[in-house]
Amino acid sequence: MKVWMFLGGVVVLAIGGGLAWAWFAHRADSCAAPASRFGVYCPATPAPYDGYVRTSTYVDLPGGRRLAVDVLRPTRRGQVEARPLPVLYEHTIYNRAMTVVRDGTVTDAAMLGLTPASRTMLKLMSLTSGGEVVVDQARMRPWVGRLLRQGYVVVAADASGTGASFGTPPTSFEAFGHEAALMIDWITAQPWSDGRVGMYGQSFTAMIAVAASAQGRPALKAVYGASTALDAYRAVGYRGGIRDTGFNTPYVLLTSQLDGLATPVTGAEGALDAARKQRRGEGFSQRVAELGRTRAFLDDPPTADGLTWPGMSLYPLLPRIKAGRTPIYLEAGWNDIFTRDTLLLYANLQGPRRVTVRPWRHRLLTKADVDLDPGVEAARWFDRWVRGRDTGVDREPGVHLALMDFDGFCAWTPRSAWEVGGARQDLFLAAGGELSTGRAAASGIVRKAADLSATTGRDSRWNGVIGAGVYPDLAANDRKGVVFTTAPLEIPLEVIGHPTLRIAVSAQARDDAEIVALLEDVAPDGRVRYVSEGALRASHRAPAVAPYNALGLPFHDHRRTALQPLRSGEAVTLSLDLQPIAYRFAKGHRVRLALQTADADNLAITAPPYVLGVHWGGGDPARLSLPIGAATPGACSGRR
Repeated sequence: MKVWMFLGGVVVLAIGGGLAWAWFAHRADSCAAPASRFGVYCPATPAPYDGYVRTSTYVDLPGGRRLAVDVLRPTRRGQVEARPLPVLYEHTIYNRAMTVVRDGTVTDAAMLGLTPASRTMLKLMSLTSGGEVVVDQARMRPWVGRLLRQGYVVVAADASGTGASFGTPPTSFEAFGHEAALMIDWITAQPWSDGRVGMYGQSFTAMIAVAASAQGRPALKAVYGASTALDAYRAVGYRGGIRDTGFNTPYVLLTSQLDGLATPVTGAEGALDAARKQRRGEGFSQRVAELGRTRAFLDDPPTADGLTWPGMSLYPLLPRIKAGRTPIYLEAGWNDIFTRDTLLLYANLQGPRRVTVRPWRHRLLTKADVDLDPGVEAARWFDRWVRGRDTGVDREPGVHLALMDFDGFCAWTPRSAWEVGGARQDLFLAAGGELSTGRAAASGIVRKAADLSATTGRDSRWNGVIGAGVYPDLAANDRKGVVFTTAPLEIPLEVIGHPTLRIAVSAQARDDAEIVALLEDVAPDGRVRYVSEGALRASHRAPAVAPYNALGLPFHDHRRTALQPLRSGEAVTLSLDLQPIAYRFAKGHRVRLALQTADADNLAITAPPYVLGVHWGGGDPARLSLPIGAATPGACSGRR
């Protein structure tokens, strides 16, 4: 049992299947007076603890499952707090703790992204810790360490069949949530627990936390989750019926390295090796990869391991999640993988709820940056709903959006709700590549040979687990597709919500077509910035009734039995939505719709040579519909 003091050192930030390294030195809370508002929290009581102790154990569950569990308890001057305390819990498939130096050898796992300097630093750290460096929950996320200091116990468990745990991995979020609920039962029975539990996580672990709220455990008082998928097939499996390789390929590559970073339970000699042997080298990510490779339609049968797209989604649990009314705080980023789904999940919740959308990509959502320290919001949420303190978080607007512009993060804009109702500006496609508020007087067609080399680049939102998520200038890529652009804006245009597109297309010499629709901001000097995107395979255009509140957005069937092939040269109408945004187009800039037939680094599209036809005008004219937000007072002042 080792006592950790909150001193300078290295922190590893969890990124939902990958890691990012950053230097972290603890500094005392600097609060002149108690305060609590969005992004600011100075509790009335100073942090009473200065360190923590980590212990580990195995917990036996039904069905032969043995879960490896870490318990982090706060200490004061080296003494463990004996009184029962509230507990924060993560149920994870990404290792409850990571052993980054084992027997004096620094891991070679590419997912860590270690630099020569960080490898040297880890080697030096291992010299004073018995040849090992273990990165636990307090080191993975600095804000978790701060909450330890404020008097929470932190518990983390490897889900069955992952990390150092035994058993078969669950095959659905229903099963993951049930397993987490059994662990909540165990937690509340421990002498160091006061019976109140909050769950946290990012990406898959956040989805487990939300799924646990459907299990009817009164002890679960609140959830704080970053980046959640409501509908896995549509979000990241087959976007618009097209397989998403930008996310799935690097995700499987990175998470396949998790076994090599797993941390043994102290005193359980040989147990980690036995758990790995039981899995026969096949981790949970390989099972998910099989689902993505072989199940291209929603009516395909389960995989050999029993995985299905609905099972790997949260929406089947919504009736019980809503009935439980567990307070849930969601976080997302405008360049995240699950931006759309996080906002849709928020719209489907009942009871206390909140959502904050930051400027960032997937890997940065648990990290403090110029916009926000997410740990501040997590502390306010947990103190309110787990401890019962009046932090005021429940009386504030439920939605906080980072307003973006061409140069990046601009300002925070609060909203009372997330909805699609309200003013919209329709921009109609016209001859000469024009995009305007007036309907075209005539009709016509633009034909262009499909260019399957078109791409938004590898460093996209879909590769945000390891990439920087910074899109290149898309001007050159635009020349590979069909573009429609407005005249320079006479006044700024603030767009907040879900853009939608309705367009007629045809294909010559092919019975299908793929449309990748990019919403872009064109600067006066010709630079082109990515703003949003949507995609749809034409044969998947059949509408369907959504099994959840999809906010009236276009919703497609994606069953094999619902396929609608094209006839060569025949025009069909496609309706699709683009990723939601809060974006300010500046005066003098132009709004552009770029229609591509591929996104080579992010979507799996193969096709013989064919010609795409984009139709404009007529009785049902092609149009881009933008949700117009009320102007944010003083937003982006001094920036054009």
